[in-house]
Amino acid sequence: MALEASEERVSEFDYNFLPELSALLGMDMGQLVRSQEEEEHKLRMKMKKGFNPQMRSEAKRLKTFVTYDTFSSWTPQEMAAAGFYHTGVKHGVQCFCCSLILFGTSLRKTPIENHKRWCLECAFLLGKDVGNIGKYDIRVKSPEKLRGGKARYQEEEARLESFENWPFYAHGTSPRVLSAAGFVFTGKRDTVQCFSCAGCLGNWEEGDDPWKEHAKWFPKCEFLRSKKSSEEIAQYIKSYEGFVHVTGEHFVNSWVKRELPMVSAYCNDSVFANEELRLDTFKDWPQESPVAVEDLVRAGLFYTGIRDTVQCFSCGSYMWKWEEGDDPLEDHTRFYPNDNIISNLNLRPSFDLITDSRSKDSTGESNHGDPAAVHSTMADDAPSEAQRSECPSSGACLLSTDLAPREAQWFQEAKSLSEQLRRAYTKATFSHMDLPEVYSSLGTDHLLGSEDLTEAGVDEDEDLTTCLMSKFTAQRLSPVYRFLSPLFQEFLAAMRLTELLSSERKEDQDLGLDYLRQINSPLKAMSVYNNFLKYVSSHPSSKAAPMVVSHLLQLVDDKESLENMSEDEDYGKLHQKTPQLMKLIKDMWQVYPEAFSSFISEHLLSIALNIAYVSNTVAACSPIISQFLRGRTLALNVLNFQYFEDHPESLLLLRSVNVSINGHKMPPRVFSYSVMEKCFESLQPPTVDEDYAPAFEHMKEWEKNLAENEDNVRNFMNSQPLHPPNISAGYWKLSPKHYKIPRLEVAVANMDPADQALLQFLMEVFSASQNIELLMNHSNSFLESIRLALELHKSSVTKCSMCGLELSTAEQELLLTLPALQSLEVSGTNQLPEASSPMRVKANFLAAASGEDSTCYPGASKGQEKKKTKKKKKKKMTTKKKKKKKKKKKKKKKKKKKKKKKKKKKKKKKKCGFTDRR
Repeated sequence: MALEASEERVSEFDYNFLPELSALLGMDMGQLVRSQEEEEHKLRMKMKKGFNPQMRSEAKRLKTFVTYDTFSSWTPQEMAAAGFYHTGVKHGVQCFCCSLILFGTSLRKTPIENHKRWCLECAFLLGKDVGNIGKYDIRVKSPEKLRGGKARYQEEEARLESFENWPFYAHGTSPRVLSAAGFVFTGKRDTVQCFSCAGCLGNWEEGDDPWKEHAKWFPKCEFLRSKKSSEEIAQYIKSYEGFVHVTGEHFVNSWVKRELPMVSAYCNDSVFANEELRLDTFKDWPQESPVAVEDLVRAGLFYTGIRDTVQCFSCGSYMWKWEEGDDPLEDHTRFYPNDNIISNLNLRPSFDLITDSRSKDSTGESNHGDPAAVHSTMADDAPSEAQRSECPSSGACLLSTDLAPREAQWFQEAKSLSEQLRRAYTKATFSHMDLPEVYSSLGTDHLLGSEDLTEAGVDEDEDLTTCLMSKFTAQRLSPVYRFLSPLFQEFLAAMRLTELLSSERKEDQDLGLDYLRQINSPLKAMSVYNNFLKYVSSHPSSKAAPMVVSHLLQLVDDKESLENMSEDEDYGKLHQKTPQLMKLIKDMWQVYPEAFSSFISEHLLSIALNIAYVSNTVAACSPIISQFLRGRTLALNVLNFQYFEDHPESLLLLRSVNVSINGHKMPPRVFSYSVMEKCFESLQPPTVDEDYAPAFEHMKEWEKNLAENEDNVRNFMNSQPLHPPNISAGYWKLSPKHYKIPRLEVAVANMDPADQALLQFLMEVFSASQNIELLMNHSNSFLESIRLALELHKSSVTKCSMCGLELSTAEQELLLTLPALQSLEVSGTNQLPEASSPMRVKANFLAAASGEDSTCYPGASKGQEKKKTKKKKKKKMTTKKKKKKKKKKKKKKKKKKKKKKKKKKKKKKKKCGFTDRR
């Protein structure tokens, strides 16, 4: 028997669906699927193959899914019933019989359908005896007559000979040990029978002790008592797990006595084992079909809802294209003879009687006091001896109407309990309630009586008029009240705010403004009151709209409103996702204030424009919007708003428009771990307590894990296709465009060369801009790839900033051809043009023109900059020395002149006859 699945590649994905999925998710799903399938194929090759006898039990297979990811379209019950157990390797499940391994769960197909798709020859699926143990199957089997009689198996060797065809899946239990314990192989599955007490046991698994099982289920056996002492038997029973005080007699002689068959791979736990549920599926059955619905239901088939296609609840097979004269049961038997349900469908002579009894029971006409008239649909009801047969699942058998008086008594008790629950559930009043607490927690389905309101001290007329509660009678003698949904109250509050702001009375307007000012921060406007503002926009009002628009747009620049961005625990009660959204927005405000400013500007402008257009007050709101736009920097996608198509002149009010283009290249690491490692080489490793040792990780191991994570991020980013920003609405519909963007800031990061779509986008955006500023970061060869767009609009490019780029000669020449370039910045590169190169000359010229030091090229390395600073210091030293020498010479000259003057004076005095006698 070939039990092992073939080693061919298993492709669990529908490649025809991938293009649609790629368009929906915005990523290349084909590339992602191929890499994932390759990884899964390698895992399959490593995993153990072959029949797994330890997973024969469906209950054991079900237990393996305890650690399984709950985010799955397949339930553990479905997978275990289809023969799968969780391997523990990612999300892999494996068939215990054919060893088929699946890692994915389909939304369109069930586990059994996928199992058949990839391993149709699986013996488990074909219904062969592979030892599958049903979830509700029991070890005790119905006794049978021994072949050759009891005397034949008195000797152990004779019993051992009966195990000649012992099934392969039960080799975990030795035939010699079984024969020594008094058991004889019956020839059916792995069922054995004691030659002495005739007790039958099956479902043997590895590790089972035949003596222990014998003692547990048949403790009165004479052979057992002759081989084991009463103390040993008692010890066996005491050490047995489960079924306390239960023996084989309880299963053989009670009303639940039945024989479960070899459990089908599909029908176990199927809801369509119930004929009424199968019948319900035919509500939309084509009326022109020549086959009667009753015949299809009797054949175990239910309607799939597609044309005339039906499916068997047991084997999972499909049948369609029904013609006149077709017999569903006959065709089912002919095409799928191995289906266990077929034999059972032919062994129900009391079908009509049961159906009639069931219909009476559903209308409440059956006599529950008469046991003979009761028809139970419970899975545990047993057929009579004449009707007992192998049933493919616990819910698949239609049972006899004969019930014991004890069962009728249970039915009456269940009915009485059901009536008590019904009376408690429909009770109008709920005592011991505190109304404020009720108000904050109750939904629309919680009711209150008048006495409850009185006890809580609530005035019915006054409080009910506030629209917090609705009053209805529902055919009751006294009125009953219920609270409206909190979401509906939010809708009513928005409608009330619009009414107040639209009122002619100043008091109402002031009250409405007070309510509106409670939205005192951008955070609240975008999270807590987001739905509230949508409701406000759905109530158009020419008077209220300008007030709301003005208030929202003022929040952006109000510094005090930013300080009011505190979290409130009550917010999450109304909208569950609000706390998470608030946290994200607060983090953005604290970490990226510039991005936060742009984000709230776009969001609040969107809400404001929506309110203005819905209320038809664009003209009245236009001055407010213009004031908001003045001197502001917005993202390019804002120009898709209808307002910029209707008022393109408002573009001139903006300071600039920015657009970001991010690629898939991983940015370089900021620092090297080898440098950190060298710093710690001189230090002794710290002594860590053993309890805390797992919390520490070696730096090399940490770096290795980081590299793996970076690879995962890189693979994910590469799977996402790059699409240029959308420019298909609003301002971009205008042709020609008389008003242009004052300044366009294009930030490019981690990009490879631009493709044709991105080049076309840049050409379109450049043509609508007066000035263009390029900021490129780690995007080699990108400049060359957009040469055409730059050459067409070179007179508009005023600034170019580059970081971490290695410019080619062609790119340097391209920059030199930009006549309007006013600023050129290059940083983060070791590539330094020669001093006499045109690129170096232009950079220094622009730096000098802007008032910067023209002798220092921004792209110089640190070593070169040090040399320059040394030269500057030498020049300064030489100039100082020269100045000192000049000063000294001047002083000497002055002294000489003074001396000469004194000598001349003395000579003159002598000539005149004057002498100094002192």
